Amino acid sequence: TEMTISTAKPSSEELQSVPHHFINSLHLPAKVSAEIFADYTRPVLEKLLGHQRLIIADAGAAYGLPAHLQMLASVSLLCLFEPHAQRAEELRRLLGAEARVFQTALSRQGGERTLYVTNVPTGASLLRPGSDAAFELAEHAYFFPVQEERIHTRRLEDVLVEDGIARLDFLKADVQGAELEILQGLGAS
Repeated sequence: TEMTISTAKPSSEELQSVPHHFINSLHLPAKVSAEIFADYTRPVLEKLLGHQRLIIADAGAAYGLPAHLQMLASVSLLCLFEPHAQRAEELRRLLGAEARVFQTALSRQGGERTLYVTNVPTGASLLRPGSDAAFELAEHAYFFPVQEERIHTRRLEDVLVEDGIARLDFLKADVQGAELEILQGLGAS
């Protein structure tokens, strides 16, 4: 017995009219992990992209791309943005020439801002922690004590232009509520 996608699966006609990938491609009881899926998808991605690479920006990179996005690393130019100096250096050491690591926080206009540094690198933000919603998602000790650090922020568009990157294909932003600021820092183009 096979299990099929139960919602939003393209019809047979749609599957015939436009090339689709990874639909009806695995069969029960196939074992799949993120690593197996990455190995499975890499040749398809390479064929689809040809010699072109995806340009992926990761704002709030802390520990690099999450596991479900790591399959894209081999076909991408990774631009990782991490204001925490130690984390940025560890990313450079880990990824070497495979990624461009920018030790900066991104914002709408650039300039001096306060970075609220929490107990863990993944909790830092340009916004002060403290909403009731945040405390429902994480333990109090995740956030506190908070240290305030004055930093220089940059607009994402400015960094990309200065680095000679003409487009952005994918943006992963994990910046504790300041995601809209990053998008506004891309400008109107």
